[in-house]
Amino acid sequence: MIAFAFNRMDLEVSLLAIDPLKRELNFRFAPSPEGKFSKDSRLTQELKFFTGIESGKSEVTFEKNRIPDAVTGSITLHDYRSWKVLA
Repeated sequence: MIAFAFNRMDLEVSLLAIDPLKRELNFRFAPSPEGKFSKDSRLTQELKFFTGIESGKSEVTFEKNRIPDAVTGSITLHDYRSWKVLA
């Protein structure tokens, strides 16, 4: 039987907090390289990670030969009641 290593970056996303007054969700992204991207849990090449988060770092560079650090940030919840439906 041939075993295939899937080349990917797994992400564990944790919801850290919900702030209803600021209407924010705070997240933690913990990357885990797999396949050709990983050797002894370290990256085999430099990778850029785009989170889309509003506070914190929206673009993170994971350096080669290092264990990737977790990234934290928040996104804002919008007031959907103010939306108008166009007919």
